Amino acid sequence: MQAMMKTESISAGMLIADRYRLEEPLVRGAMGTIWRAEHVGLKAPVAVKFLDPVLLGDQEMRGRFLQEARSAAAVRSAHVVQVFDSGTEGGIPYIVMELLEGESLDQRLNERGLLSPAELRKIFGELARALGKAHSLGVVHRDLKPANIFLAREGPYEITKLVDFGIAKVRSEALAFTQAGTRVGTLLGTPQYMSPEQARGSGAVDYRTDLWALAIVACECLTGRCPFSGKTVGDLTVQICTERPTAPSQLGHVPPGFDAWFFKATGKAPGQRFKSIAAMEMALAPILSSAEARAMVPSGHARGRATPAWSLPSASQIRSVSRTLATGIELRVRQAREFLREAGSKLELVLAREAVYFREEMASVRGRFDILFERLPEPRRRIALVALFSLCGMGLLAVSRMERAAAISASPEALAPERAPAPGTPPRAVRQAAPALQPAPPAEPAPPR
Repeated sequence: MQAMMKTESISAGMLIADRYRLEEPLVRGAMGTIWRAEHVGLKAPVAVKFLDPVLLGDQEMRGRFLQEARSAAAVRSAHVVQVFDSGTEGGIPYIVMELLEGESLDQRLNERGLLSPAELRKIFGELARALGKAHSLGVVHRDLKPANIFLAREGPYEITKLVDFGIAKVRSEALAFTQAGTRVGTLLGTPQYMSPEQARGSGAVDYRTDLWALAIVACECLTGRCPFSGKTVGDLTVQICTERPTAPSQLGHVPPGFDAWFFKATGKAPGQRFKSIAAMEMALAPILSSAEARAMVPSGHARGRATPAWSLPSASQIRSVSRTLATGIELRVRQAREFLREAGSKLELVLAREAVYFREEMASVRGRFDILFERLPEPRRRIALVALFSLCGMGLLAVSRMERAAAISASPEALAPERAPAPGTPPRAVRQAAPALQPAPPAEPAPPR
């Protein structure tokens, strides 16, 4: 009854700590509910996470909730959700975090399907930076999965954020809460992504359990399937602890070399895995980069199924091409302006206005393409890419014509029509080469003395 009253007391419009006004609930998780709120003093949006009132009597769960706040706040990284404040309201602990706009990796995979090698390389690299900072502080996440990887939108860009340190393991005494310890034999985490030592409930879990989980996530991003498929938690645990995982190439199409990388990252013993998350990311990057390069040329047929003659470019690749071409156009315009300024042409004012127009248009085009390619479905990106190349080609052609016009205007003699020579007059080239052949002008009579 007490828990029910406390749950009902959390409602829209409620003021938390005299600073945060609740607006609406966003998502409910295993440990509590996250609300959208506003900092009344700064007028800034924030997210407030409350511990589920049902768990208030569990001291270990309270300790883990507070541990989440301290662990996430200690790992200062652009790729970890920021924690601003924490406290207790009406006996219910809360955490104030940055409000993220976007979707989780789990939602992305469910709605759009598999990731391309380029997309995985970006996401994996940003996660590696976040985990590298966490591991250097002695913080082990222990619950890496697509649902805890958030793809936050910041304008036209997307940044990967690691969230939910609720069951993180902390080695540093400065960060750890004594009541948040882990009992031997307790199963913590999501079974499909657990390492063997974590599935056994061993207390000797270190940062290498995160390497295992991240390899499972990478496999799922490329194939859409997990390498372990037990129907129950018991079957899944036995598979993880005793059986070799299914090769990713048997689950779907993966780049060459990915299988070897995956088996290295999922060694049964922690010592068989990569030495660090940085080494793991460094080994994966060239595998995905080579797959990106092959995706831009005809690829024939994948094993077991037909594929298009060439793969559609990713949004990041198209964005890079558009910026390069737009920068080239701006450079040509600047060169034309400098030429006209030195030549002192009367057309300088007109072409200066054209240069401003081109510069503004290119900046606008780059901004629109950044947003457009994030929203376009995959089948339409090819058409958009052709349109982009056509637009940039027309711009370059226009600049070239302006340069030719400027060159003509800089030499007025070129614009004057050449008079036709008198009959019998040798060509101009002959007259210039042999002036002696020209008739001498008649001598003027001497003036009388």
